[in-house]
Amino acid sequence: MEIGPYVGLLIAPTLLAVFASVMEYGIKNRGIERNGAVGLRTKATQASDEAWHAGHEAALPHFRAMAVLGGITVAASILAILAAGSTDGNYPAWLLLVPGIGLLAQVVVVLGGTVAANKAAKAVRNGLGAADT
Repeated sequence: MEIGPYVGLLIAPTLLAVFASVMEYGIKNRGIERNGAVGLRTKATQASDEAWHAGHEAALPHFRAMAVLGGITVAASILAILAAGSTDGNYPAWLLLVPGIGLLAQVVVVLGGTVAANKAAKAVRNGLGAADT
């Protein structure tokens, strides 16, 4: 395998880590208002501004974890390609597992964040406070 597909696959977890960091910053500073383009958009989180903010606050640890996983994935991927050390530009295909597993982990984390956001937003809709969820 040439290096191109490896780098191509590594772009996704890198971009997700950047997106997660931006979301984390925006959530902490209430800079991301309810919208139709960015954020965890479920029926419950879109119901009101209060539900939107409660949902995203609940998902904050997941965004943080996604960013950390992205960093770990990039570092592990670089180390793996260096350890494989190719003199002819061809690398073993199994190396694709490194960024692939990192990307899969990020997807699982963001799905967990979506579930947490949805639950918190529904609690707002049902008149429960964050401590009651």
